[in-house]
Amino acid sequence: MATFETELPRVLPVEGIPKFANPELARELRYVCSPRCKGIIAISEATRQIQLRLLEHFPREQAIIGPKLHVLHPPQPVLQEKNAVVKEGPVTFTFVGNEFYRKGGAEIVLAFSQLLRENVISSNDVRVNLVGDLRRTHNVAHQEFQDDAAFRVSVEGMLRECPIFRHHTSLTNDAVLALIKTSDVGLLPTWQETYGFSVLEMQACGCPVITTNVRALPEINPENAGWLIRCPLNPMLELTVASVSDKTLLRSAIVSQLKTYILQIISDSKIVSERAKNSLARICLEHDPMLFRERLNRIYMGFKTDKNKTFF
Repeated sequence: MATFETELPRVLPVEGIPKFANPELARELRYVCSPRCKGIIAISEATRQIQLRLLEHFPREQAIIGPKLHVLHPPQPVLQEKNAVVKEGPVTFTFVGNEFYRKGGAEIVLAFSQLLRENVISSNDVRVNLVGDLRRTHNVAHQEFQDDAAFRVSVEGMLRECPIFRHHTSLTNDAVLALIKTSDVGLLPTWQETYGFSVLEMQACGCPVITTNVRALPEINPENAGWLIRCPLNPMLELTVASVSDKTLLRSAIVSQLKTYILQIISDSKIVSERAKNSLARICLEHDPMLFRERLNRIYMGFKTDKNKTFF
């Protein structure tokens, strides 16, 4: 058995060779086809779809591997039971992402700074915690169209000078969880993500999250439990940045939708309470560690009727 996040086998690209003509990929697929490989477990439905698209190029292997393919989302215990109480005072938002720029930290700074400049919110309305390393400037989703130093200087200047922001380069895991437990809304407007484990941790603390819609995020962050920033996706369920214009349009869409959700949250805190309750409910129903163990055991035991069922 093997659990995987993107596709199996995972073969790095070779310059000058089309992906599906790579002999290493064909060679490694033989191991997945082997009778000794009893099953492969996709971590999300998005991952299953990516695997199926890979197998479309290998019909013989698809016939063998397809019946072995399962979906099982990871376990997550509840970390804090929150009372759905509407409280007075500023709304606290929290972002956690070591790769600050890839995970959407810049877009968060832009969205809140623009709302402040437009005078539609005040510094008394919000507090924004950001945990991430500003030195991690490379954004894999941007490919060769990386942000320049002037952009980063501008973002980091706003982050440093605006009183609503509280930035930490890094915190221990316990400190991160303590921060989330005192937060109202989580933030992950990410450019690229294979799953989104931090979303599960936030939901498990009763903290609903604003995310983009890449890869597995719509599965784990349905709109009754959080807020989805909708962007156009490619067949890999990811964002495509093939030009500076693509990047600019996507950034504008992320920031614009983020601003809309921030204003909704500030104007009606009952929305937050309702989604906090639903976030905890979905963690209990769909990621309970005991249920995960049972479902994993059923896959290992070859429970035939659930071969192609999605297990949350």
